[in-house]
Amino acid sequence: MNVGGTERALLSLIEVLRKDFNIDVLMLEKSGGLLQEIPTDVNIIEIQNKKDILNFINIGPKVFVKELILKRDYIKAIKGLFIYFLWKLTDDFVLNYKLIDTRIIKQEEKYDIAVSYAGPHHFISNYILKNVTAKLKVQWIHFDVSKIPFSKATYRKLFLQYDQINVVSEYSRQKLIEMIPGIKSKAKVSHNIIHKDDIAQKSDENNPFDSGNNVIDIVTVARLTKEKGHTIVLPAIKRLKQEGYVVRWSIVGGGEEYSSLKKEIKQLELLEEVKLLGERSNPYPYMKYCKIYLQPSFHEGYGITIAEAKIFNVPIVSTKTTGAMEQLKDNYNGILVDINSEGIYEGIKQIIDNESLRKSIIHNLKNEGCETVEYTSIF
Repeated sequence: MNVGGTERALLSLIEVLRKDFNIDVLMLEKSGGLLQEIPTDVNIIEIQNKKDILNFINIGPKVFVKELILKRDYIKAIKGLFIYFLWKLTDDFVLNYKLIDTRIIKQEEKYDIAVSYAGPHHFISNYILKNVTAKLKVQWIHFDVSKIPFSKATYRKLFLQYDQINVVSEYSRQKLIEMIPGIKSKAKVSHNIIHKDDIAQKSDENNPFDSGNNVIDIVTVARLTKEKGHTIVLPAIKRLKQEGYVVRWSIVGGGEEYSSLKKEIKQLELLEEVKLLGERSNPYPYMKYCKIYLQPSFHEGYGITIAEAKIFNVPIVSTKTTGAMEQLKDNYNGILVDINSEGIYEGIKQIIDNESLRKSIIHNLKNEGCETVEYTSIF
């Protein structure tokens, strides 16, 4: 339950379902900054033998087989080599889980609905199919599969066994169907749920920004990973600074790119203009009080932070990802830009310089209302 869009979307889904369902949340690791936000009446289960499973997921089958050879466990190593080459031949990664199938323990409880939520992820999808008993099995897709590493053979085998596939945007649904045509009748759009009142309540704190120096505060809430596009923003901020704009870009989120981003910020002499704020379980005061919300992702199935920023009627600049193009209409309720530094620069500059456009976007956001999903349309 790290601080991220998918995890927050899960919390919103739980909030809707818990009125009518008893809910178990099965986790590979019972940890993360949002763990405490799971309601107390929801049962949290940590997967058994998680150490062995996580080790296999992290090191991969190739290293796993090498370790068997080093341990002189030759019978299992021969089996592992056979499975490894069969995987390479068929591109069906699920075959590799046969190497640890004796360590994976089936859930004893019987359910009405079982959801593979953090998808696509072949271990989770396979686990729900093989080790959970349920009347209805649902696979959730949070990404544009055309933009991420995606094995058609692996996921065709898995997804065809599910009763229903929920995809967070129409464009992402179409891309998924192009790759796996056989799931067309099962695939439906299910936008992430946004609880406007809850978010507004959490945002009701003091302004986290100082109000002096006429600073234009720009905020991004996203994990520090390559696909979120932070690096293409830095040259844009540098250029705005050189042209005399007093901007400050605050990034709420943690991740593996923290060190490299920090180094690049220093090299570009942007220590005053770019702030790495780390993970915050409550990012909403930053979204509420900023002047511009920026989403620079390379790909996004559904921008949950875009949906959240719209609640605060904040002008949004977003790259043209599949999710953003369904959520925003260019020059109406936001600005859609090319996925590069020039596009980011032009979008921010447009919001700053064009007062009538800025006021028009804010006006249109106020009149839009919040995106919601009823659970009757989910299942």
